[in-house]
Amino acid sequence: LIQAISDIITSDPKKENGWTNLSYVASQLKQQHGKTGEMYGYKKFSDLITAIRLFDIKKDPSGTYVKLKQPKTAKSDPQNPPPPKKEQTAPQTQTTPDPNQPLLLNGKIDFYVYANKPLDSVLWRLTGNKRVRNDSDIIFYGQTHSADGTLSLDINDVYSGFSCQLDHQAPDVARIIITASHESDTIAHTPIKFNIEQAGKVLFTGNCATDNTHARTILLGDLAKTLAGWQFNPKNQATTANLYQLCQHFGVEVDQDW
Repeated sequence: LIQAISDIITSDPKKENGWTNLSYVASQLKQQHGKTGEMYGYKKFSDLITAIRLFDIKKDPSGTYVKLKQPKTAKSDPQNPPPPKKEQTAPQTQTTPDPNQPLLLNGKIDFYVYANKPLDSVLWRLTGNKRVRNDSDIIFYGQTHSADGTLSLDINDVYSGFSCQLDHQAPDVARIIITASHESDTIAHTPIKFNIEQAGKVLFTGNCATDNTHARTILLGDLAKTLAGWQFNPKNQATTANLYQLCQHFGVEVDQDW
């Protein structure tokens, strides 16, 4: 199935920058291979693609698009970094932002989430009333790229990495938060490392964990738009809400069987 989908994407003569319309993939998969999402237990073909978690996905007003993930060299676990080369110096790291000197961010920023168990890392764009404008403001395994091209997610065995163009966010986006959830288990006593980097330099690194045996999600950090830039605040706040419940909390309409 995965190979068939990959071949259809690769051979699509109308793909743009590697992106293929999901409806085209579904129709070709049925015509060429006699396969549908329902054969694998999914009423919607988009749900099947999301469940596979091996393709990049984005949605815009014209439809849903899918793309082959580009292989990348995995970043080292910051808890066990390789020895630096002699000519290099260790990156400067700020472990705890001084509240009197807030960490202000601008430009392109990368967020990395490391954990010792599979977690769903999610980036949420919120308006001033702490609501998403629509479901395209959620970047996660089911939507790895934003339609405006300013947000993307790279998932591999080592980390989940978000890239964010802060200077190009819409005027009504007032806050960006990052959460980590487990779909079917609690995250109690799960150590999570959260890095913020810019051009390869570590600006912040923090460790998060919770003793709450019912916690399903942890809020790692919060970026709030200010006149001077985006001010970062580490949070480390746990909640019993899962990803589905968070979507409802932030104003996203989702199917009951999602």
